[in-house]
Amino acid sequence: MTYPPSKTCMIAQKWDRKYAQTKELLYGDEPSAYLVETYTNNDPQQFERRIAFLPGDGEGRHSRFLAKRGMRVLTCDLSQIAVSKAKLQDQIYHVPVERFVAHATRLPLPKHSIDFVAMMYLQVPQDERRAILQQIIYILKPGGCLLVEGFHPDHVSLLHKGPGDVALTYDPEEFVTEAKPLRLKQALVGEEDLKDGTGHQGPAFLTKMLFFKD
Repeated sequence: MTYPPSKTCMIAQKWDRKYAQTKELLYGDEPSAYLVETYTNNDPQQFERRIAFLPGDGEGRHSRFLAKRGMRVLTCDLSQIAVSKAKLQDQIYHVPVERFVAHATRLPLPKHSIDFVAMMYLQVPQDERRAILQQIIYILKPGGCLLVEGFHPDHVSLLHKGPGDVALTYDPEEFVTEAKPLRLKQALVGEEDLKDGTGHQGPAFLTKMLFFKD
């Protein structure tokens, strides 16, 4: 599936406006607790000198965490403003991250080139998410893994909070089907209190999953 330039431009402009609301990092600079937990609960040597990719990485809080721990990290995001803010933080902390402005359905990455993908709060319609997943499956090496974290449907239907549309949330059963042939290792659903800048504050229903490619 491809998306017309006009639609892609509109989405990019929407996120540019969102990220331009504050000079500070909209979602802070602390990585997801689930990402940190996944890293710390595994042998660090499994991550060092490996290649990670983060689609829709925004201002880069998650990619910087991985880069600081010896991974070669590549990211993409549609928002030029988010990428510019991320690069500025990279310079401040002397963290090497390869960032480019691109749509995650059109990844300029070769087959079997990535060891680890972190899909963090990527809020897109289901058909677009499926297209992104197909790209992820294509670039993941055999033995590679995909970590996913996003809002559960209850975040919208029960808490009545953003992203405002259940279609942009992560239903675990639907996602497992979409992610085939990746093998599910872990799926967690629950409520927790987010303190991620001004963008994510307060109670949230989250879906967290870890997949492996055989």
